[in-house]
Amino acid sequence: MNDVGYRTPNENYFYMAGLHIIKEKGMQANRGFVFVVCTDEIPWAEDFLNPRKLVAFAKSRNWVEKDLQWIGANVHFHVVHNVTARDKALCILTLMDHMIMSVGTFGWWAAFLNENTYKYSCSINGNNTEICVPTRKPILVYFNDPFRPGSAVAGYFSVPDHYPPHWIGFGNT
Repeated sequence: MNDVGYRTPNENYFYMAGLHIIKEKGMQANRGFVFVVCTDEIPWAEDFLNPRKLVAFAKSRNWVEKDLQWIGANVHFHVVHNVTARDKALCILTLMDHMIMSVGTFGWWAAFLNENTYKYSCSINGNNTEICVPTRKPILVYFNDPFRPGSAVAGYFSVPDHYPPHWIGFGNT
């Protein structure tokens, strides 16, 4: 795909997007983050997408020490193995609280379908009763620099037309 002008997001894009979601949703004492990764590039994902490297990236962006410690203890990455059917991976992604996508229609559709209003967050209160409330809209992050300037494909694509305005764009940092 790179030969026609597509760019691929690097690990810094995923770190920046992940930190954005963590910052927006807040670092709560009893709630961590699990980033579920569906990819064809399992070795790359397992090598680059891990809490230790996310903490190092956050440190390079001057995050305070207590937040770095919280990330190290409460953020996890789960690379999905054995999802050979794309429909199952798509289903998994539509059920996530938030979405960080790379380039392509698969991620776009997963994010688009993720915007459902039927998601609920449930917890057990002090009386051992389950309480479920509707969750807020998901944070949907896209790669905003998908084409090499001047490439054949760049002339046919408009980033503002392709992504809804409430989705958040990040590039490689």
